Amino acid sequence: TQLITNTGKLLTPVEEARAMAELMASRGGSVTDLAAYLGKPVTTVSQRLNLMQLGPWLEALHARLEPGA
Repeated sequence: TQLITNTGKLLTPVEEARAMAELMASRGGSVTDLAAYLGKPVTTVSQRLNLMQLGPWLEALHARLEPGA
């Protein structure tokens, strides 16, 4: 399953990573806690959050993943 924006659009992995990072910052807790809250495997949440470590490369990756980019 994927997080879905309030427009109903499926999120890209990078968008998921951002949303999960925001949830972690606002809710606190561990990756395991966030995975349970989202109903996702811990490995999926961990992998998405690891994308955030790409720093400046994240925007370049996201631009390449965008449809029509």
